Amino acid sequence: MIEELAKFVEQGVGSADLIRAEAKKGDLLQAASYGFDKLTKQQIGEFVRAACRYGKARPHEIHRKIVSLGPRCFVTTNYDDLIEQSLREWQPDRFYRPPVTNRQLTETAEIVHARATDFIFKPHGDAADSESIILTREQYRRLLPQGENQAALESVKMLLASRPVLYLGFGLRDPDFIYVRDLLANTYKGGVRDHYAIMADIQEQEIDYWRRNYGIHIVGYNTIELPNKSRDHTPLLSLLDSLLEGTKIQKESTFDPESSDVLLALARHAAVLGRHPKQSPEFPIRVGPDGGRKKLAGFDAQRFNYGLVEKLQDPTAYY
Repeated sequence: MIEELAKFVEQGVGSADLIRAEAKKGDLLQAASYGFDKLTKQQIGEFVRAACRYGKARPHEIHRKIVSLGPRCFVTTNYDDLIEQSLREWQPDRFYRPPVTNRQLTETAEIVHARATDFIFKPHGDAADSESIILTREQYRRLLPQGENQAALESVKMLLASRPVLYLGFGLRDPDFIYVRDLLANTYKGGVRDHYAIMADIQEQEIDYWRRNYGIHIVGYNTIELPNKSRDHTPLLSLLDSLLEGTKIQKESTFDPESSDVLLALARHAAVLGRHPKQSPEFPIRVGPDGGRKKLAGFDAQRFNYGLVEKLQDPTAYY
């Protein structure tokens, strides 16, 4: 994408040598900053839409598999609208509101509720709204505390702390993601929800590192090297197929009240209940004359005051 930015700058406003030099050093945020610094807001929007093939790109088979796995909430750092297209095509019976970006304070407050479902959250912005795009170092700074888009990062933090998350096509290296995960690790001391990630060509040491330090359980798959040295990710499709098959079997399975799993669960539940002795009576109901509004004199009037209702109902108590 940075190379496309360099070409876009060359076609319109001048040299892109500084952009390419910074990208060669590996600092992609600074390279993007140098490029965007030469563009107007209108040109930035034009570039992002062109780079995302906005209006031209269509969902791939992998998108169908992702939206068919069963998730009801999506958080993406992508600017394109492929998830929206996929949901319209393969989940037509479910309504999803327009994507929520970092510029929508009311909507970001709504999606962090525990019961919020059927939403797409784009903390890095949407190609249809150039003002929401987060790509440069200066734009990332807007997400930090006291930044104008801080609410978006706070929403990400709350979602990551309160919900199970599956990461797909995400390298776990995004600056604001690492910032949020570090905050959660310091705040909750490892007590946040377990998360899961599907990543390519992962090593055992990496799996152990992310699990111990961030509570992220990684499922790996091996890519295939092609003659041109690029990597073929077809094994990911096979992995998603196996997950879809497991989801299908789970949906089709019927509840058997006499199965060993159900009986074991009931036995455990009964054991928990048996730890606490039953109170006798469980909820004692006591009597008060006329709701306590009148003060009655005499022994007979007061004999049942604040007494158990069983005593009031006992005929022998009146003699």
